[in-house]
Amino acid sequence: MYKLRCKSGMRHSERQLSLRMNPVLKKRYEILGVLGKGGMGRVYKVTDLRSRKLLAAKELRFPVRAGKERTDALIQFRTEAGILARLTHPHLPKVYDFFSFQNRCYTIMEFIDGKTLSQIFAKRKGEPLDEQLILEWAIQICRTMHFLSVQKPHPIVFRDLKPSNIMITKKGAVKLIDFGIARFYKEDRKKDTFVYGTPGYAAPEQYGCGQTDVRSDIFSLGATLFHCLSGQNPSGKKIALHDLRKLNPLISKKTAAMIQKAMELDRSKRFQTASEMKRAIVNCLPSANTSWIEKLVFFKNRRETAYISSDRNERWGWSFLRAVMVGGAIASVIFQP
Repeated sequence: MYKLRCKSGMRHSERQLSLRMNPVLKKRYEILGVLGKGGMGRVYKVTDLRSRKLLAAKELRFPVRAGKERTDALIQFRTEAGILARLTHPHLPKVYDFFSFQNRCYTIMEFIDGKTLSQIFAKRKGEPLDEQLILEWAIQICRTMHFLSVQKPHPIVFRDLKPSNIMITKKGAVKLIDFGIARFYKEDRKKDTFVYGTPGYAAPEQYGCGQTDVRSDIFSLGATLFHCLSGQNPSGKKIALHDLRKLNPLISKKTAAMIQKAMELDRSKRFQTASEMKRAIVNCLPSANTSWIEKLVFFKNRRETAYISSDRNERWGWSFLRAVMVGGAIASVIFQP
């Protein structure tokens, strides 16, 4: 058994008593530092003492007194841990363990080396992000939404898609985080039991007037794209959501129309599936109407290439095209007169 000792020779078990926060959780996960914190807990960077692998530990602190707040917090914790523990997808963090200890709950999950969209946005001080880059990230999000929507026996609705819940790794891959208010869609229910979501990003039906489904997440993705490309928080009272190109004239008409459709108040007028929205986003990319050679050159020069073409058929297609180009180049050198 790996034992952590202080420089003074004090045993880890003795050292624990002198600290408010345990440096090792469940006698296995050593806390290295704090990655983030909120009103109900923190997220720690930890190392697994068995595998020596870097992981993240999400902590949920319960109120001392029992009550509705404590009950709701426990439900959210169990919901997130339960959902993620059974899902495997390149754009979702992998959960390895979850447990309770001293009025706190912990979820041990994949450590994501990156930043949230809100952190990226904050560094730019409200300046809109690059349209092509945002659309490429949106394609990855649509793939994830589609994956969640086809889960059996019930589709999963994220319900809180927003910049602070979208992480971008250093390689350009998207990861959706914080499944605390996600729910399973059930056809026999006319509306959700609880009202959850973030003002400005939550679809109208999330306020108790209907049951949420994938179209609710489509609305939230549209609001997120609006925020990233306009520089304006969609929760602002004086913002006209249909005036995206007035806020940022550099945005293409196709992109503005796509976002407006995603944010229709009437969900029957939105994109009906994540795949439908994904196709609309791909059509907005400047490479949509170019030749296959121009597309290949365009995507090759972007850091997100491997993630934009993550589907099996797409990966095979790009590999084949690369082989053709390389073969053509070699042949032109060999048989050059």
